[in-house]
Amino acid sequence: MTNAELKSLRSRLGFTQAALAEAVGVVPNTLARWERGELGIPGWAAERLDAAARSGSSGRAVSRPLGVVLDPHHGAIVDALNGALDPSVFETCAVDLLRRDWPRVVPVAGGGDDGFDGAVADGASEEPFPLVVTTARNLTGNLRENLKRAQRKQATLDRALFATSRRVTSHMRQKLRATAGEIGVKLLQIYEQDWFAQRLYAEPVWCKRLLRLTGRPRALSPFPITRRPVLGDRILGRERETRWLQEQPGDRLLVGAPGSGKTFLLRALVLQGQALFKVDDDREQIANDLRTLKPPAVIIDDAHVDPDAIVRFIQIRQEVGSDVRIIATSWPGEAVAVQHALQVPDSEVLNLELIDADTMIEIIKSVGIGGPDDLLRVIRQQAAGRPGLAATLAHLCLAGDIRRVVSGDELVDQLVSQLDRLVGFRTQKLLAPFALGGNAGAPAQTVAEALGTSLIELSNDLTQLAAAGIVQESRTSILETGDDGTPVRKTRVGVSVDPSPMRWVLVQRVFFGSVAPLPLDQFLEIVSNEADALDTLIGARSRGASIPDLAERLERADARLPVDESSRLWAEYASLGPAEARDVIDRRPHRLLEVAEDVLEQAPETAIPLLLDQVSRMDGSRPEDLLSRDPLDVLAKWATRLSPTREDWSYRRSALSRVADLWRRDGGDARTALRAMCIALNPKSEFATTDPGRGRRIRLHFGTLGHRHVEDLTALWESMLSVLRDLDDSETPWHDLLSLVSAWVHYPFDHLLGIPDNVRNDVLTFAQRLIQDLADISSEHPGLQHELKGTAELAGLNIDVTLDPEFEALHQNLEVDDEMKMMTDGPPDSILEPWERRPVEEMTRRLAWIESEADLASISYPRWSPYLCARLAKRVRDPAAVAERFMEGGLPADLVGPFVLRAANAAQPRWEAILRRCLDDDSLRGLGLYATTTHPEPPPELLSIALGAAGDYARSVDTWCLRKEVPRATLLQMFCSADARLAVAAAIGHWCGHAIRRAGDEPKKTCSYCGAEVVAEAAVCCMCLRIVNMEEYKKHRFADGGLERGRKLYDSWRQAILRAPADEGQISQHDEYWLGEILSRNTRLAEEWLVSKFGRRDDGNGSWRLEGIAVKLVPVLDAPQRARVLAELRSGCRAEKLVKELVATDVDLYRELLDRRELAECHLAPLAGKPCKTWRGRALLALGKGYSVDDIVYAALGRSYSWSGPMSEMWAEWQRAFETLLNDVDRRIVQIGERGAEIMGGRKQRELEIEHYQAVHGR
Repeated sequence: MTNAELKSLRSRLGFTQAALAEAVGVVPNTLARWERGELGIPGWAAERLDAAARSGSSGRAVSRPLGVVLDPHHGAIVDALNGALDPSVFETCAVDLLRRDWPRVVPVAGGGDDGFDGAVADGASEEPFPLVVTTARNLTGNLRENLKRAQRKQATLDRALFATSRRVTSHMRQKLRATAGEIGVKLLQIYEQDWFAQRLYAEPVWCKRLLRLTGRPRALSPFPITRRPVLGDRILGRERETRWLQEQPGDRLLVGAPGSGKTFLLRALVLQGQALFKVDDDREQIANDLRTLKPPAVIIDDAHVDPDAIVRFIQIRQEVGSDVRIIATSWPGEAVAVQHALQVPDSEVLNLELIDADTMIEIIKSVGIGGPDDLLRVIRQQAAGRPGLAATLAHLCLAGDIRRVVSGDELVDQLVSQLDRLVGFRTQKLLAPFALGGNAGAPAQTVAEALGTSLIELSNDLTQLAAAGIVQESRTSILETGDDGTPVRKTRVGVSVDPSPMRWVLVQRVFFGSVAPLPLDQFLEIVSNEADALDTLIGARSRGASIPDLAERLERADARLPVDESSRLWAEYASLGPAEARDVIDRRPHRLLEVAEDVLEQAPETAIPLLLDQVSRMDGSRPEDLLSRDPLDVLAKWATRLSPTREDWSYRRSALSRVADLWRRDGGDARTALRAMCIALNPKSEFATTDPGRGRRIRLHFGTLGHRHVEDLTALWESMLSVLRDLDDSETPWHDLLSLVSAWVHYPFDHLLGIPDNVRNDVLTFAQRLIQDLADISSEHPGLQHELKGTAELAGLNIDVTLDPEFEALHQNLEVDDEMKMMTDGPPDSILEPWERRPVEEMTRRLAWIESEADLASISYPRWSPYLCARLAKRVRDPAAVAERFMEGGLPADLVGPFVLRAANAAQPRWEAILRRCLDDDSLRGLGLYATTTHPEPPPELLSIALGAAGDYARSVDTWCLRKEVPRATLLQMFCSADARLAVAAAIGHWCGHAIRRAGDEPKKTCSYCGAEVVAEAAVCCMCLRIVNMEEYKKHRFADGGLERGRKLYDSWRQAILRAPADEGQISQHDEYWLGEILSRNTRLAEEWLVSKFGRRDDGNGSWRLEGIAVKLVPVLDAPQRARVLAELRSGCRAEKLVKELVATDVDLYRELLDRRELAECHLAPLAGKPCKTWRGRALLALGKGYSVDDIVYAALGRSYSWSGPMSEMWAEWQRAFETLLNDVDRRIVQIGERGAEIMGGRKQRELEIEHYQAVHGR
């Protein structure tokens, strides 16, 4: 059939390209290329098209399955499936054929009444799920009716299989899944006509019994011989390989490890009508098929098993005169032999790379495993980038073998059965010693000696296994004692097995099996890393290995392992079960927090009291070490973590509440117990995980409450309420209780959760009761009443509370305009006057009570008491007396402050004693510093005390100077202070107050000397007192030495800037920024500062913050200034970045630098950066001074670099930069380019390998 005839046929039938392609069994693109004449129409396709032409409008052609019909036997099977079948025989046949994929499926005699045509035992539960089998045309109706009958028998039914002799289109497949989903059932798989035709093709018994067909299958078939299920027809992650197979003519070889998806990839060619599998060695049948079917290509799968089969096929191809091309597949270890048999060059060989982790997740999902994430991750990790193995493991999970898949038993069985072909029936015994070593593995030499075999023989076997992707080289850093007795770090090379579940199963079977187990202790002595070996033993124990002395082994290793490594192992041991968890607590009680999560999972009744003991000992404080864990945070994470089962959701909270109450009754701290109970009553369930693929995305998981959950938590509140009513106020954790209330109030309105209306009503009902109960208990606390009322109003709830008018007045919520008025004018007279009439004692007592009630309720805003005191201070007669009484009453500084400041400014009696008292009190010291340093005439003794402590309040000093509140005399003393922190803070604040222009200020100009901005009409600079306008200067008199005092102030300010601390522990990021701003506007001062910090010093001390400032200053210096700064640098200045910026592109300055031997450590600093035109001259100068090519290449890299994106791209960019030097006229520059490109290329390759590993295995 020609392309024109094909177009005419499609037009006559009224088919689209997609519809006709589906009928023929190819993809639309292939049919389009046939029509354009780009591809010849193969014989089998012409037969299908002729059949379509003969069927005309009857639609018989499109009633064929999606698979390709290539021979009469297969076509007869398809036709018979479309005809009348005995339903009961088809049901029996379906069960028998499906048993290969679902080993636990059994027929159900007369099961139609219950919706079960077959039953599949589910390994995860006691209840089987149904197999629905039908030959009827109404597929959706039949499925719906059967599932409803099955649900009447089994109410918890949530999954099923569906099998039909009918053809199922993609649209019908979606309808079937939607139909099942409407009644809460998930269709795990749909087996339709194409699948049955493929299986029946190789089942002569069932062909005869079900279809009454006899006949021998062809030697060339669309169906491969494979032990793995061939699921779906979508190619994922192999687009490049698919194009290579389709577009390249001639014979070719596809190489890949077991499970890499070779067969599935080639099946795509079959579905496109471009190839057939060789499934029989019968020479006569092969020759006949080549003549009659005329396939474009023949696939010889797993050719490594018999490479001579390729030689025989080539001879048959020549004999029949066929131009069919051969596509062979092979494992990596035998690829050379297959390549020689096929007689193809390396360009015709394609090695299948491992698939990245994200694509592996797509592949697993395409088989039918939608989750959970942990299962997806386990399958992905075990498959390790091999899609065929991933599909097999996913299918086994669907078939009910989830536990064997998760444990790693299926992985071992799948791989070992194939690996035995390579190394004989000793694969497990050979791999187990290396598996025992964990990630670090074990050295091949010592393993060979322990196994009693030669290293050569073992190495040959390992080469085969490495090619199959089972073992890999590992490197471990170890400490050994040198000849002189000092520790020497060395690298030990070993061989390891991956992934970890495979290691655990191998160790369990070989070292702890019943048949001739290997001696464990002998092999433990030869592993590369003790911790990795113990980790493997714990994994083997979880897989059933009997290791009674495992805990003792961990204890013996404890002293030799780092703390974090030891804690990790104990946590893994605790995860084995309740007995092991309790054993860990008994043996290592001081490690409780490190192992708490695993112990809580296994033995919560034991762990909870111990964690509560730790909380009680902490006395409500957080851990001092920021990296330490808070026991309550650990309990909260465990109790509120989402769980697959509702029972576990309630159990954790109930267990925490019950055990906490028992712990309290046994003498535990009631406050701590109630805090734990608050965690148990929290309605939220949430946690974060990474995606199961590469792990680059964070997933937030949220749980929602049900009606029964609310009932369970209500019961917990009843028991908690009885405890609350018996407690004193001092024992009640009101902060935790208010947080609990907030959680319940906000929970119903969290749009991310999608809470049903009935549950929302339940939650709000409970929230109202919770708030009202707490309001009743706290009726004597106005702060709590205020907070509870406000929280209730947010949710539209009405509760009865007792409010205090004065408390409400000082904590009322105001509109924005009213807030601004309150802040500027203070409270209105209606609030102020009652307080003004009160005696000082009563005022103090009342304010202290209000403040304590606000603290009890954690109310920090709105809080208008400071503004009340600000107005009161202006109206009272004796502010000093009020200040003293407030201080005695323990009131906070913002309430005491207005009275202290007024007393000091008015020089009232005792004001000096009050300031001294403030300076001596930690809580009032900031107030005392402010009052003293901003006072117009502070007592010298007090000022000395204040300035001695002001360094610890540097940011506050900065602000006071910025606001120009510090008198000039005090400012001068600050600039001259021995505490450089104080001096710099004052200098920065003073400069910012004068040099920064604010919106609304009159026009300004810049002082040419100090860089400060000054009013345009000003005579002198307000910073440095230099004359900026001579005419204005002559108009005014600067009497009494004012100008001289100003210059003295400026000189002191300049010295303060120059005395900036060199220790980064004393200079903040804030200081770094503003010093850079100040100095960049004053080039003379900048030069002086650079010399003072980096010149004339050889102590080797420095600060990376100071160097950051220095780099910012260099651009504002002119060439002579840069030369002077460089000339002042001395040995040990540690200023490579500064030197680089000073030299920049100035070749003459670089020559001067190279001539100074004392600055040898900085000689190559100006070469840092990617090579360019200006870089070339400096590189030649360095070569002339005796530096090597390698020195210059590494100098270009510098000491540090930053990059966004894959590191391989960064090194590729560096490589390209050096390659630009390869065409230089100077041979020395060419050598630099060659060496640089070589080094950068090596680094790029290493990063590519790391990135590929991370892409396959995740992070």
